[in-house]
Parts: sequence; structure tokens; C-alpha cells
Amino acid sequence: MAGAVFLAAALGSLQLWGQAAAGSALQQQRLQQRDAIDRDRLLLQRHWRQRFGADASQPGCVSSAQLLAEAAHLPPAAALQRQLQLSADGAALLVEWGDHPAPRRRWYTAAGLGLCTPAGALTDSQVEGLE
Repeated sequence: MAGAVFLAAALGSLQLWGQAAAGSALQQQRLQQRDAIDRDRLLLQRHWRQRFGADASQPGCVSSAQLLAEAAHLPPAAALQRQLQLSADGAALLVEWGDHPAPRRRWYTAAGLGLCTPAGALTDSQVEGLE
């Protein structure tokens, strides 16, 4: 009888240990995917700033369609899915990573990325609203 109780307890412990190990592996996989998404996000932002940020001689903003075209040419990391979509009004770009039930989403605009340049320097009177 004692042997049966010991065997049942040992099997129960083994099962719990196996579940904990599987949960840990799943958590590790999620962390790796989150890190890959963060690297891809930073790579996109750096690419856009290098591509569009250098031309400060042209006043205005880069369009979201230009951001989309550049992002489409830059492949995501291996085993990472990235979807690109313009907003309904075309003012922003939605980047979505992953296809699991809770994908990560980020909206981008040229102004938010610092890619807009003013048409000219404002005078103090213009800033204060006197002109």
C-alpha cells in the first residue's frame, strides 16, 4: 500500500514538473518573439529616419504611403510576420506583428517619427500670433 501511495505521489510530482517545464518553454518562446518584434520595430524606425530624415532641405512631411513602401522593402526577421496597412484617411501607417490572438500593433506617422520639416523658420511675432 505504501508503495502505491509513493508511486502516485511521484507520478503527480512528475506531471507537475512537466507542466511547469512546458509553461517555462512557452514563456521563453513568447519573450523571444517579443524581442524579435522590438528589434524589427527599431530597425524600421532607424531605416525610415536614415532614408527620409537626411533630406531636411525639402519642407513638408513624408507621406504614410512612402513609409509603407519603404517598410515593404525591408523584410522582417526570420519566423516573424509583419503586416502593413494605411489608415482609412492615409495619414498613418499601421504595423502589426504576429498572427496569434493578440498581435502587437503600432501606428506610425511622419510627424511622430520626426520626419516633418517646417517650410521656414518662424519669427517671434509669428509664434506669438502677432502677424
